[in-house]
Amino acid sequence: MNKIHPLRRKDRALNAIQAMHILEVAETGCLAMAVENRPYVIPVNYVIWNGCIYVHTAKEGKKIEWLQQNPVVCFNVHRMIGVKKADTYCGYGTFFESVNVEGHAKLVMQHPNKREILTTLVRKYDAKAQLPPIDHTGENSVWLIEITIDSMCGKGRYPA
Repeated sequence: MNKIHPLRRKDRALNAIQAMHILEVAETGCLAMAVENRPYVIPVNYVIWNGCIYVHTAKEGKKIEWLQQNPVVCFNVHRMIGVKKADTYCGYGTFFESVNVEGHAKLVMQHPNKREILTTLVRKYDAKAQLPPIDHTGENSVWLIEITIDSMCGKGRYPA
C-alpha cells in the first residue's frame, strides 16, 4: 500500500501511520462489495497480518459468491469519540476517527501461515485465551478473505 487518498477537509486528514494504527486496533470492520451495480456491506471481525487485512469466513454464503464475482472491495473502520455540542443545530458534530481502504480481496483456502493468522485473530479479541493449538480440522473448517490494501484514507476529528 503506497497511496493515501486526498481529503476535502485536509485539517482532518490522518497520515499513513495514524491510519494504519486505527485499522489495527479497531474492533469491527465493514466489508463493502458490489456486483452488477448492487452494493452489499457486512460487519466483520478481522486482523491485520503482514500488511493485509484477514477476515475469517464460512465456506459458503453471499460474501463468498460476491467476492468470486468481483474482488474489488472497500473496507471501513470507524469510532465515535464523542459529541461536539454547540448553540446551533449546524454547530453540532461528532468527534471521531475512521479509515477507508480500497483493495482487492481473494479467498484463501490454504495459506502457509493460516494457523498463525487465525490465532492472531483470536488473540486480538481475547488476549488471555487459553486454547490448544489449532489442529488440521479447525484450520480447514474456515476460509480466510485476504484483502490487499491498494490505498487508504484516514480521517479524524478530536476534542481540543
